[in-house]
Amino acid sequence: MLEASEPKVSARAVNAPGRKGRPKAGEETTVYTVSLVFEKSTAAFGEACKGLGKFMLATNDLTLGDEQILQSYKEQQTVERGFRFLKNGQLRLTPVYLKAPSRIQALSFVMCLSLMVYASIENQLRMSLARDDETIRIQDNGPAEYKNNAKPTLMKVFALFENLGTTLVTMPGGEQMLIRSSLPPEVRKVLHYLGSPYERAFDRSVYR
Repeated sequence: MLEASEPKVSARAVNAPGRKGRPKAGEETTVYTVSLVFEKSTAAFGEACKGLGKFMLATNDLTLGDEQILQSYKEQQTVERGFRFLKNGQLRLTPVYLKAPSRIQALSFVMCLSLMVYASIENQLRMSLARDDETIRIQDNGPAEYKNNAKPTLMKVFALFENLGTTLVTMPGGEQMLIRSSLPPEVRKVLHYLGSPYERAFDRSVYR
């Protein structure tokens, strides 16, 4: 990891062994000194570090290259974050107690399916916002990048829909009409960037 400069040789006259004082002409002994200056070599240090350890990754997908395997490994935190979301209670589900392994497996499947739908909608919204360089105002306090967020979590987006209400009106003849409350501008913006199917689902009135 160190590189040496070109050696410098210097010479000086000293007394012969056993003599003291200034050396007399013809009695002196020449002493040579070699000096070196060492500097840290960044390239050599990096090369040496390569042999200090290995980072091993294994997969049964033989079609993946080294870079693809590494990228997939780095993206596992997204999966871990998703499962943490299922376990931390943010979904606000009523506790369910199951004993039979088959029912536990079935519930796990439904939860994973829910997580997949959640992640898909969140990704769709973020991609649409990025395409138009837009943000969603998800809160009124805090730093600007939190208030106007280009990558909002779907839980924050859900909070925008919490205060929406509906009124069921029975028309003459028994026909019923479900009237939804007017949508705030930011909710309309979310629906717009999610796509027309979401906008149609939140039309103000629906006949039953």
